Amino acid sequence: LTHSRSLHSAAVGAPAGEARMLIMSSIESSFLSCACRGIQGFNHPDTAPLLVACEVLTAIEGPMWNEIRGLGLAYTFSLHGDSEEGLVYFSLSRSNSLATAYKVAGALVRAYAEGEVEVTWEMVENAVASVVSSVVSREQTVSSCGLQSFMSSLRGSGPGHNARL
Repeated sequence: LTHSRSLHSAAVGAPAGEARMLIMSSIESSFLSCACRGIQGFNHPDTAPLLVACEVLTAIEGPMWNEIRGLGLAYTFSLHGDSEEGLVYFSLSRSNSLATAYKVAGALVRAYAEGEVEVTWEMVENAVASVVSSVVSREQTVSSCGLQSFMSSLRGSGPGHNARL
């Protein structure tokens, strides 16, 4: 089975390290969707930590909520990894100041990654609970369990992937 990550363009495999932003004054709000290389494969040991990190950053009343939505830079934002594609996606939507929102998000991620901002135990505990709830909710019925088993087979992650996660 061919994974979508094997079909990426050369730009994904070796990004130039730069991007272009087109501002259109005819549109009241702006939208952004971007990606960078991330974790490849469903059994990678950093899958769960990436899920928790994304949840810490994007939680309601969390860092991005306060710095992006709270300051009115964008109404919605998203940060998530796609193990099949091997990419991490970030998006902003309904932004009245897209460049500023993007810079703020980047500075926020760097500050947490470099340890300039402390991640509290409470933040991690809440993020883990949210991730576990999301994973468990995928298997609420017999048919959804069957679907998850089928998806695990396609992904090559093996039986019980969600439980291990």
